Amino acid sequence: MIQLYNASNTEFTSNGDFILDPVITKAELSVELNGTWELTLTAVIEDSGRALEIEQTDVIKVPTFQSDEQLYRVRKVKPNHSTVSVTCDPIFLDSKGDVFLMDVRPTAKSGQEALNLMLASNSKYSASSDISTGNTAYYVRKNFVEALNGDDDNSFINRWGGEILYNNHQIIVNKRVGGDYGVTVEYGKNIESIEETVSMDDVITRIVPVAYDGYMLDGSAPWVDSPLINSYPVVYTKEIQYSDIKLKGENDDEGYEDLASLRAALTTAADAEYTDNQLDKPAVTLNIGIVQISETDDYADYKNLEEIGLGDTVHCKHSRLGITTDARCIALMYDCIRRRVTDVTLGSFQSSYFANLNSAMSSVEATIRSDGTVMADKIAGIINAVDAQLQLQSTVAK
Repeated sequence: MIQLYNASNTEFTSNGDFILDPVITKAELSVELNGTWELTLTAVIEDSGRALEIEQTDVIKVPTFQSDEQLYRVRKVKPNHSTVSVTCDPIFLDSKGDVFLMDVRPTAKSGQEALNLMLASNSKYSASSDISTGNTAYYVRKNFVEALNGDDDNSFINRWGGEILYNNHQIIVNKRVGGDYGVTVEYGKNIESIEETVSMDDVITRIVPVAYDGYMLDGSAPWVDSPLINSYPVVYTKEIQYSDIKLKGENDDEGYEDLASLRAALTTAADAEYTDNQLDKPAVTLNIGIVQISETDDYADYKNLEEIGLGDTVHCKHSRLGITTDARCIALMYDCIRRRVTDVTLGSFQSSYFANLNSAMSSVEATIRSDGTVMADKIAGIINAVDAQLQLQSTVAK
């Protein structure tokens, strides 16, 4: 059921002021991972004038892929001679005006602790996070949404990381949203309703691993090959530096005792790039129109995509390459009337939301590996340029 609550009505657990189902011809929710969430509706103007009751700042309750009762604030209303077009935002975005942080400084806090501090001034909103990494940020004269998801390096997402789900007056910021529920699709066929993009730009099938102090694997072939190296007509070779792998020094208790142990660690680290990070597989993006294909016999296997959620993993089989690449649902369109996913975008999640970081921060990030270790030999002259971000550790950095 789709209901309208007048702006003055905040009793969202009760029935709304109007039931809109009879006049709604379209109700679609478009969501992007760590991007825009937008509900658009089209209502027919009939004799009762029910559609004309929709005004800016009203609230509309609709069923979505999350639950049957999700609240959206009306942002824009555009009537014409026969219909009314409505655009809405998640009601949690009201916190942009409701929650203003004069001076809030979560220091060495987990994600949950930081969010609790940021929302402490307004009990209307709550947050949930499974991010255990400790971090620090300063929010001076910023609204909550700006502090959470802003375009500077001090925002929560840039400090703690995480992926966002809006759930009425609650926000969920976990290390990742969605899950792997075994959904598999096979593509590589010339079907109009499936747009396929396969990028080989970052594929690596031969890694030349190099330790912190420059040591490499022994012999004339100092590399580690992917099991998929023969799946492609070209060998994709790249050197990868492992600054956390080094020999133990005279004044340093950390490191490997001998070269044999160090080289074994280099091999293990390179193998993990294939098994864990899938560097030997192409980045795939699939734009699939569920409506057009879900009722055909040839593509019955795609019907399980109607139940997919934002962030879920989908295993994409490529018929020509003979490999399976894991992609995530990075965007979807949900039909709130028929209660089904109608379009999904599967691909590698790359947030462009915070692309305009300052150059100093970019320089610091270039010295930090994806696992949090620091390239010590590259850090001189950079660390004092900005407030440095380090994960909490039980040992003191040397």
